[in-house]
This record gives sequence, structure tokens and C-alpha cells, in this order.
Amino acid sequence: MNILLRIVLFIRRLFIAKEVEQPYSAAGRKDIQPFKFNKKTSAWETFDSNSDAGAVLHSNNQHDKLRVATHNVLKVVPWFFEWIVRSPERFQAEMEVLRQLDADVLGLNEVTPSFLTLLQSQPWVRDQYYLSDVVNSSNPKISANQTINFGRDEMGNVLLSKIPFSSLRTHVFSSSVKCQRQAVIGSFFEGSDQPTAIVSAHITAYEELHQRRVAQMKEMTEALKEKNVIIMGDLNLHHKMEDQTIVNVGYKDLWKPTAEDPDGFTWDAKANTLIKYFLPLDPRRMRLDRIITNNSSSWDVDASGVT
Repeated sequence: MNILLRIVLFIRRLFIAKEVEQPYSAAGRKDIQPFKFNKKTSAWETFDSNSDAGAVLHSNNQHDKLRVATHNVLKVVPWFFEWIVRSPERFQAEMEVLRQLDADVLGLNEVTPSFLTLLQSQPWVRDQYYLSDVVNSSNPKISANQTINFGRDEMGNVLLSKIPFSSLRTHVFSSSVKCQRQAVIGSFFEGSDQPTAIVSAHITAYEELHQRRVAQMKEMTEALKEKNVIIMGDLNLHHKMEDQTIVNVGYKDLWKPTAEDPDGFTWDAKANTLIKYFLPLDPRRMRLDRIITNNSSSWDVDASGVT
């Protein structure tokens, strides 16, 4: 990497994508309840799986196919970059892209209060999806389920699912691995012979912090005990050598090359013209975002989803 690019990335790190060194929440599992929009009250309300036998039965019946997707929404940035990324306009466009994905389970990274507010107002979200978290009207600094501390981290992970969650939890990383963002874990098909966990995760960025990512991946995967696990999100695997991190924790990458997309870059300075305005000296092409599954999983992948 050339010197000028290193300087640009250092400045960006100072002002935009801070990895804050603040006290961590108690590490480990945190059980939470999902939200479902109630048309009668016109409000997002917690969904208690114990009180809706029909929905739980639906969730516990295994599907032959799942359409899953992950997307980093790109959080709101400081004003001197906002004229480039135009967050309000971009967020509106993203809503239509996400709607067209029509995913059974959708994981989102870098979710901010303004994005989450817009997301939970969408008719297609209200009609079809359960949400792992919503904005907190009484405390704008933290989400309703306290999975995102907007005052500290500014952003977090959210899961949307058309299938009712059998249960929902987060993994709060230990202070030793230094990852502020909680991984959100939805469990499905509990009570069947194919219990499945689907995870929305966003681990530490920056090329030089690859050893921290190794520790975070190890801790997260060791906490997932379901027979079938799908982890998706911005795993920030900057280097080609970091593919081995996935292998070392007993997982495999579900992405398969195609003639139209042989490399699968999710950060591509050549294809994404926005990058040259945001980071003008950044030529990198990387597969930061992944969908992976444990080697013992019975799920496989085809062009239309996970089967």
C-alpha cells in the first residue's frame, strides 16, 4: 500500500470509522424478544413466541429453501463527507433495493437511528418481517432491545425475518477481543431435526487488525451450538489470506464464482465510482462481506438461496 493511501486511511480512521476503546458490556449471551408491527395499534410491539403457538409452529417447521441476504448500509458520516455519500437520498434508494431482494432472512450492518427509523416505517417491512430491534422512542441513544448503543457506537446489526424467530439473542463479545458491536443471532426450526442459527455480524475493520478478527471469529463461532449455522455480514476480511480464518473455525464460504462475477468483490474501487470521491487514493478490491456456514451444516447454496 502506498504512503499517500496510508495517510488517507489514517485520516478516515480518525474522523469516520472509529474503533472506540470504551468499557464493554458483560460478555456472553443476551436473550431478547423480536418485534412485529401491530396494524391495530400502528406500533412495533414485542413478539412473545410463547403466546403465539401458530407462529412458533410455523417457525419450527423446517423450510426446504431459505433466501438469505446481507448488506452493509454505510452509516451516516461527518458533514464534510455527507455531500459525497448523501445518506438521506441513499437510504431511500437502499429501501427499494432491499425490498426487491425479497429475502426470507436479511442481515444489516452499520444500522443507525435514521436508517432504522426509515426501515421500520416501510410498508413492506411492516407487512412481512419480524425485526430484531427498533428505535427507542423514550431513549434515542440506545435501541429498544439495547443491541445498539447509538450514543457510543453510532451503529449496529439488525436481523429481519419473514419466518418467526424460535428465539432471538445476541453475542456480546468479551473485552479481550475488542469488538463493540453485538452479533445478532436468530434461531429457527427449534424442535426439528435441523435447528438453525442465522447470524448478522460486523467485526473489526482495518487491514492491520487481522489478528483481532481471528480472535473475534473464534469467540463467536464457539458460542454457536446449533447444528446448522449461517453467519453473514461485513467480516472485514481484507486479505486473501484471511480466507483461512473461515477454514480454521470449521466454516466454509457459500459464495460461488460465476462468469459475470468471478471475484465477488464487495469493496471494489474499480466498479464503485463512489469510492474514488470518498477515498480518492484507494485502489483496493476486497471481499469484506461474506455468508458462511459451518462444515457440519446440511444447508447448501444455489443461485436463488440457501437450500
